Amino acid sequence: MPEPVIDRTWPITVATLRKALGYGTDQGDDDELALFAQAACELIDLLTGRASDPTRHTVTVGESTVVPIVFINAARETAKLWWQQSKNGPRGAVSDPGAQVQGPPMGAALPRKVEGWLADYPPPPGFGQPITEAE
Repeated sequence: MPEPVIDRTWPITVATLRKALGYGTDQGDDDELALFAQAACELIDLLTGRASDPTRHTVTVGESTVVPIVFINAARETAKLWWQQSKNGPRGAVSDPGAQVQGPPMGAALPRKVEGWLADYPPPPGFGQPITEAE
């Protein structure tokens, strides 16, 4: 049996997100799906330091330099969660339209499992730290 071919395109494609959602080619708006897919990849790049150094956390597969497969999976899961929350609303939504829903906003940051998957791919040392003036 031949090895399955995994699409390692970064940022992930609309087709990759459709597959994660279990959608057919006629489901979902292409532009909107692309927005969710690219936003997930952009956040992952930002949190892992790839936004400032796109070569950070790359691997060589054959003759190509690509992101680790865990990045693809992380982007799929994040974009899928955001899409589902955006389209279906938060779990346990209050039926009273005037009531406020408690809890974090939909799609806030990364899902915990994705944070765990990306824990081995930290940003550069000092990334996100406040800049202090030399005394």
